[in-house]
Amino acid sequence: MGETEPIETPETPPKAERHMSRRRGAKRKSNITFAAFALWIVFLMYWLFFQAGTGYDIWQNITVAMASFLAIGALVGMIWSPKKWRIRFSIIMGIGWIDFVLIWLSFYAPTYSPYRNLAVLLLSLLVFITIMPGVWISETPGGIRRPKDLRNVVPGAAFIGWLLFSIYWLWFQADSGYTFEQNATVGLFSFLIVYVVGFGAHAKEIGGEEGGYLGLGLGFVWLLFLTIWYHMFAVNFDLYQDIAVVLGSFLLVLGAVGLFVRNRLTEVDRIDFDD
Repeated sequence: MGETEPIETPETPPKAERHMSRRRGAKRKSNITFAAFALWIVFLMYWLFFQAGTGYDIWQNITVAMASFLAIGALVGMIWSPKKWRIRFSIIMGIGWIDFVLIWLSFYAPTYSPYRNLAVLLLSLLVFITIMPGVWISETPGGIRRPKDLRNVVPGAAFIGWLLFSIYWLWFQADSGYTFEQNATVGLFSFLIVYVVGFGAHAKEIGGEEGGYLGLGLGFVWLLFLTIWYHMFAVNFDLYQDIAVVLGSFLLVLGAVGLFVRNRLTEVDRIDFDD
């Protein structure tokens, strides 16, 4: 009689093995998520019991709770996100920027003027929008080796230049005897220049679309109107009335755009407006 061959146990199929690995990974991530939020609750209990009443106001305590919760959320987001450093870095940058804004407004803003606080916020925004495109640019089609189109560079450079000018003006000049209306005029007029330069670089492409020039023109007219309003008339009205004028003029612009779009609809006769 021949020898009996040993019975081979079937190996786990690769697909089933990957499935089991995913389940183990999901379970591990779930446990870490639970532990992270439990840690946040423990921290919050400590803060409320030992620190909240030692000179911090209600808004500062709310900020501590929100900022710590967002930090835990960022940690959990990195755990569950794909294992790509750009995604995780973006999560850290986004949550970090929001936490910075919350902490600044609650703990440091009262010691600075509104203009300087706005300058700090614009500076943090400038840092954010400067870093993030550099992180993702290699993921765009063509990457960093793609030839630069001047028309694409000009709007971004103009906007960054406006942010730098605004930060300088708000920090060094806005409190030097200028009224709110004068500072608003400077901001609006400088942004109007950026609007013309930025969209002017793409005027040919935008104008080639139906209604493109109308949209550019209405935006320009609205910004020009606001600049003239704050330069010549806003001083005679209070803040609430100025806000009403801004909203009313914006509504008129939207109405003009809406009428144009409505008249250009090719299938508007198919819409039944009856109840």
